[in-house]
Amino acid sequence: TDGNLITYDTSGNPAYVATGSSGQVLTSAGAGAVPTFQAIPASSVTGDVYWRAYASASQSFSDSSETKINFGSEVYDVGGGWNTSNSTFTVPSGKDGLYLIGVRMQFANNTSNGHKQQVNIYVGSSSIMNFQSIGGSTGSISVGGETIVVLNAGDAVTFKAWQNYGTGTINANDSSVSPTCWGMRINND
Repeated sequence: TDGNLITYDTSGNPAYVATGSSGQVLTSAGAGAVPTFQAIPASSVTGDVYWRAYASASQSFSDSSETKINFGSEVYDVGGGWNTSNSTFTVPSGKDGLYLIGVRMQFANNTSNGHKQQVNIYVGSSSIMNFQSIGGSTGSISVGGETIVVLNAGDAVTFKAWQNYGTGTINANDSSVSPTCWGMRINND
């Protein structure tokens, strides 16, 4: 099945690990046991500010028009900075510092070669990083990456997408890959 991982069972025979659900991570069951996908226990992640959110519904993006990505569901939000209603991370009071921020999405329904897909990370009204892909074939195109940035209390982080297929809209929630964003404070400023 698409997305399964190849491994070996306890007898040394080839086997597979079934694809987990959104927000799950591959978890070891110890030596001699097959790993499984499990939810991350909130208590196992350290740090005082971190989040991961994802798009739980399809979203269309008009041709050559930058649109905010709707990350309306969260996997976790420690520190209380993520807002699912407006898909914005706001740095909590007293939590200035260096942050690792990332985004990934899969543009589906690419019907042409050579068109550009782009995902931008914004702090306020300024784009601080963009990730691009030039479509070399038809089908789904994945775009995303991470950056490190100094943020101050009250800074608002959002994510926007842009594409130039020239034929209306595309669907950014492929059945196998939900658009996802994440971030964490990695040290004090």
